[in-house]
Amino acid sequence: MGEPMLNTSQWPRIELNVISEIRLDPNNVRLEHTNAKIDADIMQDLFTNEQALNLVQGISRNGYFTHEIPIVLSQEGKYIVVEGNRRVAALKAIQNPMLVPDFQARIKKATESISEETKKSLSNIEVLVAPSKDEAEQLVAAIHTSNLRKPWSPRRQAAFFQAQIDAGRTLKELVDRYPTIKVRQFVFRARMLNLFKNIKYADPELQDYVNSKKWMTTSSTLTRIYTSKDFLALTGISMDDQGHIVKEISDAALKKIATIIVEGIKSDRINTRTINSTKSTTFKLLINKLEEVVNDEKVKQTSNSSPEKASNINEDDLTSQDDDNLNNEQRHEESKNNSTSRTSSGQSRYQDNIKNRKRLDFNGINIPETYPEGIKKQLNEISQINVYQYPNLTYIAIRSTLEKTIKAFAAFKTGDPDIIKQSGTNVNGFVYLSNTLEWLLKYAKKEYTLLVPSIKKVISNNRFNYTSSRDALNAANHNYLYSVTPEDVFNAWSSINPIMRYVTRI
Repeated sequence: MGEPMLNTSQWPRIELNVISEIRLDPNNVRLEHTNAKIDADIMQDLFTNEQALNLVQGISRNGYFTHEIPIVLSQEGKYIVVEGNRRVAALKAIQNPMLVPDFQARIKKATESISEETKKSLSNIEVLVAPSKDEAEQLVAAIHTSNLRKPWSPRRQAAFFQAQIDAGRTLKELVDRYPTIKVRQFVFRARMLNLFKNIKYADPELQDYVNSKKWMTTSSTLTRIYTSKDFLALTGISMDDQGHIVKEISDAALKKIATIIVEGIKSDRINTRTINSTKSTTFKLLINKLEEVVNDEKVKQTSNSSPEKASNINEDDLTSQDDDNLNNEQRHEESKNNSTSRTSSGQSRYQDNIKNRKRLDFNGINIPETYPEGIKKQLNEISQINVYQYPNLTYIAIRSTLEKTIKAFAAFKTGDPDIIKQSGTNVNGFVYLSNTLEWLLKYAKKEYTLLVPSIKKVISNNRFNYTSSRDALNAANHNYLYSVTPEDVFNAWSSINPIMRYVTRI
């Protein structure tokens, strides 16, 4: 006989305070002991990786829907969420935005419209109490492995609103008609798909590709590109109040940009895996290539409008010089050329984005005051290195800093500066990078399991991700035949970044 049908109608329903009485689950259905410190880490993870901020914004805009009640399990005098962690995390953040420091300002802004009375009403919620761990796991498995409702895909949602506009409705009418839906977002998506589809590509194969069904199935890849701050700042693309696309780049530049992107998607060099974030190596290299296109077009336009002045501009200065030495003549000429000029704020964002792409991303990495001064200085220096000019120097510095920072973290957490050596992870009494990573892996398995995959990725020697491994980092330091490219550096930093963020957050 199969398992008996799960009946939750007899499970107790109680009201609990989201801050003081409910804990988030650190391991989903693999329930272990949890405490307030781990709760804060889970909050950070849910907002960083699971879009919990979207729930805060949704609750602030539409209210808290009670038809999907969180499920909890009583354990050690606390109630631990086994289903509904994102919802509970959002409610906790609404009550106290300081629980998620990196998102504090955005949470406060999103909840500005919530009255104190409403906020107070959200402090206590009804939950369903599972009688046992086994029954809790059974219910969670049923919820997440069944498909009782089939939601529309983003492409399908965009197509719906595009059809409404094609039928004659204005953007304003749609916004008024669907006040709880992000109409602008879906209309913008549809407009951008049409924009790329209507480009007259020089290659007939690309023209056929953007008119094929396969192109529509890859629209999520294109969406990741054109919704990024880097792309929008570079192109100046936006949508006006009538729902029309406007841009700051020339038609020629747009055609070249579209060609590069479509070719990349068609060949599968650019896909949702290779550009899974704006920090990925493929995405950074793509934006750098698009910058070259935009800069080349600016040079051509400036040459056409002012030959004498344009002759003083070195094209290489526009694409390969360090940001701190950006060509003043470039700025001067652009300010005189109305067809290519930006607003002062737009130009500032544009230059900032270029700078961020030439250097490692240090968002979320803040060295504690208690750490040695040498580590602080080293991290500050690394953050200012132009990776494209000094890839090997940056790579070696990353290895050194990773090792030192883990050692400082271990000493601070345990109060023993020799804890790694005494734990048995050393080589003849010396502690190297491998030893620090092995110690941190053991520590994370007990204290913060979310970090384990990141550490294992660096420890492993996966040939598909070798430049991010400890062996590659060691090779750069000791093997005179080994060298790296800027792409290798960004790839390695992408893998190491979660570790650095954790060991600097104490």
